[in-house]
Amino acid sequence: MEQLALVLLFGKMIEVVKYNSDWFDKWNLFLIESRTNSFLHSRYFMEYHKDRFQDYSLIVIKDGNIVALLPANKRPHENVIESHGGLTFGGLITKTNDKPINTLIYFKSILEFLAKNQIDKLLYKQPPSFYSACSQEEVEYAIFLTEGKLIRMDTTFTIDNSIGEKIKYQERRKRSIKKAVKLGAEIKETKDFSE
Repeated sequence: MEQLALVLLFGKMIEVVKYNSDWFDKWNLFLIESRTNSFLHSRYFMEYHKDRFQDYSLIVIKDGNIVALLPANKRPHENVIESHGGLTFGGLITKTNDKPINTLIYFKSILEFLAKNQIDKLLYKQPPSFYSACSQEEVEYAIFLTEGKLIRMDTTFTIDNSIGEKIKYQERRKRSIKKAVKLGAEIKETKDFSE
């Protein structure tokens, strides 16, 4: 039987619960106000994977209100949780204005919950920084404090659309673009996905 992890925070109780469909709307509403408001973490999108991944998403609650989410799944035949194996990344989702100390407490509460439920390992995929409305270094600090081990690192590349015209292409890229246009390549927006 799953237990709840409780932590005393300035006289307030922190509770960690496993996601179920009763939380669907509240999860999505919280996501809208979070630092990492990505469609990847929407329950609408995550439910798409429900037949391939055993959902083990967690919700952190303080005073009856959601304060953090952890999209996650349990690996088959292992006591291992991934955040999230079916998504590009997972990570702890908190509100933009939450204090770093609270994030550390939420992370600790989640680890205690996992330990009480015989989970041996948490594989954590940190979201790239450009997805977040503000820094998430406190999560990296929490991983450091808990002696987390880096087992993989990926690179990402983004272009800030607000700088548009200022982007400079290498000369060979310009030639490739001209060649593609000459051959009839076209990029256009469409709602017809039959092709």
